[in-house]
Amino acid sequence: MRLFHVLLFFISISISANEWKFLQTYEGVDLYELQNSSEYATPFKAIGTIPVDISSVIKSLLDIDKKHEWAPKLKSVELHKDLGKNTFIFSEYYRTPWPYYDRQFLLMGELKKEGRTVTFKAKNYKDEKLIHDDHVLASVEILDFVLEEVSGGTKITFTFNGDMGGWIPSFVSNIIRKKWPLRFIQALERLSKSGKIRTTDYYINYMKSIEN
Repeated sequence: MRLFHVLLFFISISISANEWKFLQTYEGVDLYELQNSSEYATPFKAIGTIPVDISSVIKSLLDIDKKHEWAPKLKSVELHKDLGKNTFIFSEYYRTPWPYYDRQFLLMGELKKEGRTVTFKAKNYKDEKLIHDDHVLASVEILDFVLEEVSGGTKITFTFNGDMGGWIPSFVSNIIRKKWPLRFIQALERLSKSGKIRTTDYYINYMKSIEN
């Protein structure tokens, strides 16, 4: 019985240590912070609703050749391998302020649809041959981008927790936590309203997969 209580104690600590606490609503987007996160981690969670249909948002996210034109700080996206069933191995390369090295995210990502919800999930992928020497490799524990079809638009829940790699000053970490997810959601809305959305082969394949 004592062992049982000890296990419950550690489980309760684990749950509370990973709770997201509401921070503020900023420019219409709810921002959250992760309680008791590692000093090396840069976690954030942002929830907002944009007046854009969900299919337009998905098309924008799947247009990887054009993503760098609107996503904040993104230099480029490189697709390494298409594993089928909406699963990919890819890298995203981000600018960081001088004199810090730019960052590479090397990830395995997948796209899933359940009812009125579509989820982009990604996690670390290990392959030394795919790492660029002129970038610092970031480590991703959680990267979830959840789209929910709602009345009048699309609800977006953007969650990230990871180590950006190397030392990053606190002011840069604060920008990543608070401003980056907000600007990403706002940029998606502007793009989706701009009339520049393209229907790529990735989107066509996604639609075929959910129809089968």
